[in-house]
Amino acid sequence: MMGRRHSQFKKILIGYDGSAQADKATESALALAQSFDSKVLLFAVARPPEPATMVEVDAMLDDARVTLLKSESEGGRPLGTVQALTRS
Repeated sequence: MMGRRHSQFKKILIGYDGSAQADKATESALALAQSFDSKVLLFAVARPPEPATMVEVDAMLDDARVTLLKSESEGGRPLGTVQALTRS
């Protein structure tokens, strides 16, 4: 086993996303790090959520409109009043 001063790899960066390939790469990197007495840095990555589709956005806006109209019909503040309050 080589000491750290003779090691080719002082630090090994592992990118990990939870996939089977990442598991295999992590196992290999850890074995390599042990062989070379290297430090291991683990970089975990995650896939960002998909943006909402126009259908989903339209549905959310429709729900908001229904809620607003229901609130106004039940004596809630009209939209203009709500907008004025949020600007203050």
